[in-house]
Amino acid sequence: MSTNAKRAIVGLIGGLGFIFLLAGAIGHVYATTTGVIIMFGCWLVAGVLAKFWGLKKEKPE
Repeated sequence: MSTNAKRAIVGLIGGLGFIFLLAGAIGHVYATTTGVIIMFGCWLVAGVLAKFWGLKKEKPE
């Protein structure tokens, strides 16, 4: 799998966590605290995947 594909997967999982937060806070689908817990879970999974795949943040020049 290419590096760009790995970055895309990690970014999508992180974005999905933010969507869960918004669904709880704005959409009243479930409690906001539940959305925060799910968001941190998604971000944790994204961080573990990024570390496992050896992805590093790009430094602006």
